[in-house]
Amino acid sequence: MPFGYKRDVDGPDKKKVIIDPPNAKIVKRIFEIYLRGASCEETANIINDECPWLEKKFKRKTIETMIHNETYAGLHRFNKRAEELGIGKSILLENVVEPIID
Repeated sequence: MPFGYKRDVDGPDKKKVIIDPPNAKIVKRIFEIYLRGASCEETANIINDECPWLEKKFKRKTIETMIHNETYAGLHRFNKRAEELGIGKSILLENVVEPIID
């Protein structure tokens, strides 16, 4: 489950993925910092300084993975691994989850 999302355990479809508002604010902040020109490492350091209450510290690789994760834009790529291996084609699905970023 990407950071900023959670399962809707109180809803009728307990497997549905929904936005986790407190963590979604951090995701938006990560993209904001990165899009202003900070490196992934600088972004991680800023978030770690701004959010000392988080259980796990962000690392450069974590930020890099988040920046490339299509889920944050509400997209899901089905069969991605098969395409990477050259044995199939992926399908990009829109509006699978509510986007955190525009």
